[in-house]
Amino acid sequence: MRLAIARLDVLSQPVRIAIVGYPFSSYSDSEFAKHGFDKQSWKDTIVQEATGNIEAAIQGQGYRFIRVIDRLRITRTLEEQSLSFTGAISEDEATKAGKLCGATHILYWTLSRSPAGSKFVPFAGVVPMMEDLITQRLIDAETGEVLATQVRTVKKRF
Repeated sequence: MRLAIARLDVLSQPVRIAIVGYPFSSYSDSEFAKHGFDKQSWKDTIVQEATGNIEAAIQGQGYRFIRVIDRLRITRTLEEQSLSFTGAISEDEATKAGKLCGATHILYWTLSRSPAGSKFVPFAGVVPMMEDLITQRLIDAETGEVLATQVRTVKKRF
């Protein structure tokens, strides 16, 4: 995504990016509880951390013309438009909310967590593994065109 964002920086006019995303998991609520987690708390934490990390990465690069729209403004817009009642935000809904907030571009992300078997870990025994599939799309808010896509997979212990 760094290259796509860098490509925006050469534009002669300011770019306003709305960062919107949604985590989901194939694990059940009871599976989360078995490992000491609450599924909704996990989702809330992922949204805050992922969005914050993306904002920090964009701002830390020192891009001249890129401005990030405040998360709370986007959240309020989603609530006003009744788009976040299910918790799941589609790419189209994210684009609509971003446009309403004055964004020229949307950085839409998803994180999908699923089981990835198990692994023997010394001193811990056999531990369940999970796989996170992280997808990011940079979308032109006016045309809906996807300008760049980045997908990566991370395997780790639950």
